[in-house]
Amino acid sequence: MTNRGLWIQLITFVAFLGIMFVMFSMAGEIGFAAFIPFGNMGAHADIVFVLTSMSAIVGIGLGMIFVPVYLSLGKLALGKLKTFGISDVNIESKNRGFRAFFFPALMAINFALLFVFTPGVRELVVSASFLSSPMVESWPIPALFVLLVLTVGVAVAFFSAAWFILDSGIIYVSRNDSGEPIEMRPMGGWFMGFLKGYAGIGVVFAFYSFVIEIMSSSATVHWSVPALLLPLPIIVMILAIPAVILMKSTHQRQIQFVRGVARRMGIKEKIDLAVHRSSESG
Repeated sequence: MTNRGLWIQLITFVAFLGIMFVMFSMAGEIGFAAFIPFGNMGAHADIVFVLTSMSAIVGIGLGMIFVPVYLSLGKLALGKLKTFGISDVNIESKNRGFRAFFFPALMAINFALLFVFTPGVRELVVSASFLSSPMVESWPIPALFVLLVLTVGVAVAFFSAAWFILDSGIIYVSRNDSGEPIEMRPMGGWFMGFLKGYAGIGVVFAFYSFVIEIMSSSATVHWSVPALLLPLPIIVMILAIPAVILMKSTHQRQIQFVRGVARRMGIKEKIDLAVHRSSESG
């Protein structure tokens, strides 16, 4: 990441926090997060958003812990039919940035939507002063924001483990009867297919269930609440900017760690993916 790109992302992140502080402060003087005992709605919004950013950073660390689990699952699911190796070609890491967090954002929102109407959650995450205010009909919005503090970290952990494996060039290989490789695919890409599929489809079903719940709770939840959730993926992606910067700045360390874990698990064979691609095109 260039210094210019770094500064643009940092300015975007700080500007977003400033804008959110002003907007939420204008909405009211009552805080909405049950675990924050001070401040108005603007202060609560920025604290929750900063905690969500920190959650994404924690998710990057958890992703490193998940790497051995993913490698074990990959070998277990594919090992009988495939062999595994390490390529020096980084599949996607050069292009990964802000937009890569779209699907983790969808997964985090999906998880939050699944829990927001769970009995007891409203009183646990939304302040009593907010629930007794005239804004009580919009309580799912602040509840979702608070739940995202937890779910963003979990979603980023799931995706970052797959990213690390993808960037490290861990691949699985199909061979013909003579032992020649006939097909090579990145193991990280195999996991990404499952994760993106669940995130994309799951959030649709979760949102549908959320809308149905809103319609059946029309006396306590305002009908416009679902529409207010539409920009939520973009909000989560902006809040993930510090995690993006961390991933970029520690990229080589991630590769060294994953390849070290892979070698200890018996994935040692060096495979030149570029040569294989050339032979395919020829």
